Amino acid sequence: MSGNVQENCPPDKDRPRNDRDVETSRLDLAHLRSLFEAAPDAMVVLDDQGCYIEANAAACELFGLPRSQLLQTCIADFAEPGFNFQQAWDYLLSQGTARGEFRLVRPDGEIRPVDYAATAHVTPHHHLSVLRPILAHRPQKRSSPARQKHLVDIIERTSDLIGTADADGNIFYVNQSWQRYFNDETLNSDHISNFHPPWALERLLNQGIPEAKRSGIWRGETAILSNGQEIPVEQLVIYHPGDPGEQPFFSTILRDIRDRKADEQERRQLTQELQKAQAIGHIGSWSLDIATDTVIWSDEMFHIFGLHPEQGEPSFTELTRIIHPQDRAQFCAKIALARNQGKAQHFDHRLLQANGEIGYVSSRVEVEISQGRIVRLFGTVLDISDRKAAEVELERFFNISLDLLCIADFTGKFRRVNPSWQRVLGYDLEELERLNILDLVHPDDIRITIETMARLAAHEPISKFVNRYRTRAGDYRYIEWLAAPEEDLIYAAARDITERQAAATEVQELLRRTQILSSITQSIRNSLDLEVIVQNAVTAIFTDVDVDICTFGWCYQASHPETSEPVIEQQILVQEKVPEVKDWLGTHFLPGFNSVYQHIIANEPYYLTSVEECQDEGLKAICRESGINSYCCLPICSINGYWGIFELARISHEAQWDEDEMELLNEISDQIAIAIQQAELYQEAKAKREALSHAYRQLQETQVQLVQAEKMSSLGQLVAGIAHEINNPVNFIYGNLQYTAEYADSLLKLVQAYQQEYPTPSEAIAKLIEDIELDFVKDDFNQLITSMRNGATRIRDIVKSLRTFSRLDEAELKAVDLHENIDSTLVILQNRLKGRRDEPDIEIIKHYAALPPIECYSGLLNQVFMNLLVNAIDAIQQRRERLPWEQQSDYVGCITITTAPITSTQVRISIHDNGIGMTRQIQDQIFNPFFTTKPVGTGTGMGLPTSYQIIRKYHDGELTCSSVPDQGTEFTIQLRFNPQSSREKHRP
Repeated sequence: MSGNVQENCPPDKDRPRNDRDVETSRLDLAHLRSLFEAAPDAMVVLDDQGCYIEANAAACELFGLPRSQLLQTCIADFAEPGFNFQQAWDYLLSQGTARGEFRLVRPDGEIRPVDYAATAHVTPHHHLSVLRPILAHRPQKRSSPARQKHLVDIIERTSDLIGTADADGNIFYVNQSWQRYFNDETLNSDHISNFHPPWALERLLNQGIPEAKRSGIWRGETAILSNGQEIPVEQLVIYHPGDPGEQPFFSTILRDIRDRKADEQERRQLTQELQKAQAIGHIGSWSLDIATDTVIWSDEMFHIFGLHPEQGEPSFTELTRIIHPQDRAQFCAKIALARNQGKAQHFDHRLLQANGEIGYVSSRVEVEISQGRIVRLFGTVLDISDRKAAEVELERFFNISLDLLCIADFTGKFRRVNPSWQRVLGYDLEELERLNILDLVHPDDIRITIETMARLAAHEPISKFVNRYRTRAGDYRYIEWLAAPEEDLIYAAARDITERQAAATEVQELLRRTQILSSITQSIRNSLDLEVIVQNAVTAIFTDVDVDICTFGWCYQASHPETSEPVIEQQILVQEKVPEVKDWLGTHFLPGFNSVYQHIIANEPYYLTSVEECQDEGLKAICRESGINSYCCLPICSINGYWGIFELARISHEAQWDEDEMELLNEISDQIAIAIQQAELYQEAKAKREALSHAYRQLQETQVQLVQAEKMSSLGQLVAGIAHEINNPVNFIYGNLQYTAEYADSLLKLVQAYQQEYPTPSEAIAKLIEDIELDFVKDDFNQLITSMRNGATRIRDIVKSLRTFSRLDEAELKAVDLHENIDSTLVILQNRLKGRRDEPDIEIIKHYAALPPIECYSGLLNQVFMNLLVNAIDAIQQRRERLPWEQQSDYVGCITITTAPITSTQVRISIHDNGIGMTRQIQDQIFNPFFTTKPVGTGTGMGLPTSYQIIRKYHDGELTCSSVPDQGTEFTIQLRFNPQSSREKHRP
């Protein structure tokens, strides 16, 4: 410790004063001054801040300074580094007295240890301190063991790292805090070089230790190496000379300052970001300390004022020279108000920059007040040169803009208008600025204008608001507005759109005609049926065109049925009308219709603005009878030479056929004519397509029947030959097996009798018995005969299945057991159902319901079963081949055959497999002749089409298919119980 404070009890202010105290208080100040100057110890008087205000001669000698210089210093100026002066001073002021020692550093560098005793408030705000040098031969005070233990506890428990080392850097003590940073291996090291990185060790050896030896203490920033990590620390090195006969040593205190470094880095980063933000926003900041007149500027302040940061902050006088001469008085007045009265200021002014240009800035001055006094002025300066330039440009644009620009209040009174108002409305600008907006608005637009201004008053911007304004000439112009509220004013831009409005009206009319034509065209093009087209056309015209009746009919010359005179016959097929008009539907004979008919055969529309102008008396009479005043006829020529007509009429005398309507109706008639011709062409093409399709289907069916007939003929011959060739020898074998069994049994009985009569045969016979294994032959012979009988029975069953499958002897309808036919087909396909090599057998699952005998062509139906089962087997085989090799043996094909009655006259047979399945596109084509998905040479594409015809044509049934790719396919057959009468005409 370089200094310590001894605690003393403060004087008791409440103790009663005796007579001696009163007398002492009356001592002449001159006597006290004499005692002060004559005292052998150094005595000083200090103010509240610890600065010397009086010192005796002994004090001047102790501090090594004359009185005039000493009275300009403070006690902290002579304390060595590390001595906490503020803590000792606060203790003195709070306790009243203090005693201790510290090392006084004289201006000549000499260090003198001194004792001191201090008394606070000897007089108000004056404090007395007595200092006495500590002699070298003075015995040092020894701390009591309890005090030493207390000190050691503090050192061990502090979070700082504290250690001691000799002059060579060998460590002989560290406190517990070192263990938090270093492992045992490092702690066992005995030299400071093991705890610091090279650069920190170099700084300690070159700066820290030499400075500590010279002045007793060194403080600086270094680092320690903790588990390979470099940690910044604040380090204090204290030099201890040691007692006589002892070696000097050093003690050190290290404090981890990583958090402080991070905070400093964050502050530096924030400072940099603030500087960047100021540069981006062209905002500078400044601060003025009132007490010291110290000014601090940010970098952006120098940029705004056209100065370089290296020049330093200008003085107030230098600053006023930069202010524009016309703005200097205002600038100085604003600063004075802020400095003297503490009022914040905000004002704009100009600058005279170094390059001769004039800059515009907006200055804001704020005031910091502490304890009722103004201690600091600070503020910002915003560069508004660009904004001022924009304002100038805006003013120029305001005056030359072709649009109508204005500023008005919420009552509608003009505040300012640009010259374009005079050009558009013809009023002088001064006259306009005396008017209210509503004074010029068209009466019909006043209400909506007032509503719009109310929305603006509610701070809602308005876009594309249109109203009409009266010109000086008295006419009205259409004005389109874009307006926005700002505080208590309306800023608006407008444009004269009168010509555009007129053009828009024309475009709107054209658009209306186009939409009507498009609507009618779409209505009549939705169908190719002639009746639908005509009905849609009449409805669309009546709906979209303002008429009271619209009809369609056919018109041609004919003879009157009663008089045989040539007349115009008209058949009205479709009409739409209002109730007031008489019904025109039906056939009419129209004498005196020649003028209209001439226009019809010339394919020209006929218009009557007033029926009174009509030259055909017959038409005039019809119109009068129906209350019609204006009439129109639109002729339509069909491709068959017939003339269709659309008739339109109106009741009102004011409704006339104008040019636009006539043009629209002509276009409508053209579209209807095209639609009718397309419908007729479609009907003709449809009829030809149906005839061609019917002929093609007949050709396909004939082809399939020919192929089927040939196939069945070949199959019949093949089956008949095989059945005949196999059946005769099989019957011969099967018929003789019974006799063979009887003969063999008799012979065996004879052998047994011989064995009983001659139990001891000769040696030759015994050897023969042994060679032929007579006992085995007797046991196995019956089994041999049984196996031969089973094989012959199997051959007979196969032949029977072939005959049942082909039904070669049954060409007519016959009631059969469907289950027997299905089973016979499975017998024929038994070889394909068995697995090959490592492949498992295809499993057959039968769900047979009780079915009555079904009348059918059994041979043809068996062919259907054969085709469907073969396709199911192929689908299972294809799915197995597509599986990975290691999964093929695990896949088990399965065919499920289900029969069930549907109704009292119908049955259903389904064949379902778990094979490869089919996509929807393939399913749609499987019943087309010659369509196949099998490889070339393995399928003809005739199996399923043939099966389809057999079920549909010969059995009046249904054959359907449903399939899911990679899951399987199901074919379903539906047959009737007794379809005899409906099939007689389809005999094969």
